[in-house]
Amino acid sequence: MAGPYVLGISSGASLGVAFVILGFSSNITPDSLKGLGNWILVAASWIGAGAVMMLIMVISSRVKDIMTILILGIMLSSGISAIVTIMQYFSNETMLKAYVIWTMGSLGNLSVSQLNVLLISVSAGVILSLFSSKMLNALLIGENYAGSIGLNVRFARVVIFACTSILAGSVTAFCGPIGFIGIAVPHIARILFKTSDHKTLIPGTILIGAVVMLISDIISQLPGSESVLPVNAVTSLIGIPMVIWVILRNRKYSGLP
Repeated sequence: MAGPYVLGISSGASLGVAFVILGFSSNITPDSLKGLGNWILVAASWIGAGAVMMLIMVISSRVKDIMTILILGIMLSSGISAIVTIMQYFSNETMLKAYVIWTMGSLGNLSVSQLNVLLISVSAGVILSLFSSKMLNALLIGENYAGSIGLNVRFARVVIFACTSILAGSVTAFCGPIGFIGIAVPHIARILFKTSDHKTLIPGTILIGAVVMLISDIISQLPGSESVLPVNAVTSLIGIPMVIWVILRNRKYSGLP
């Protein structure tokens, strides 16, 4: 269940975007950013996501219980949301409207320049993810044993955190904080491919995630109607039942009542 939405990584990325949209100028909106401005927006999102990742890493070095870490991640997310709410309270109407529309999520409001930045950023994140597949496989057996077979655990953490921050931050910067895809899709990939090998899971997760997002976007367009739903709401309605099903399935196979 340690997805970017649960751990507060998406919220951290949202905070970075909020500082750009709400904190710098009333003339800045996601649609008005061009050229270098797009990189400023995505860099702010990376910094926000990376800061939360670093905080989670510090917490995990002191707290070993995964459920406690998840709860702390949810609390971090709530704290960040509170900061953003305060920023919204002191912002003017134009800035507030731009930010609220952005938080609803959308795949169709990107300009060509934003798509170029997103393509470069996501490609870099995917390459790092594929590079880290052997490290992730080694970490499946535990950090102590992985270190004993020659894995530099600290370096592995940096690479994994970097690709997570880049991917979560890039998508959040331009498409909004889209939730539950990052939680549900990896479990679906693991069930469908019946493997824990990240060399298979990473490409599989990318493919399944793209399919689920396209289905969500089609539903949000309300075919036959001129209305458009926030894609974030649709992914939540699709992702929540998936997560509940995964939890119940895992309890069944683990023999828990």
